[in-house]
Amino acid sequence: MVYTTIAPRNKVQEIIINIMEIVSGNNIEIETKSFHLRINWST
Repeated sequence: MVYTTIAPRNKVQEIIINIMEIVSGNNIEIETKSFHLRINWST
C-alpha cells in the first residue's frame, strides 16, 4: 500500500477508506488545506 507523505497523520485512515472506494470503482475527489487529490478510476 502506498502512503502519501504530504497528508497529516490524522488523514491516513480517511485516505485508506477512500482508496477502498476507488478500488470499488467509484470516482473520488478530495480537497483539503493540506493536499488536493483527484482520481478517476475506470473499470
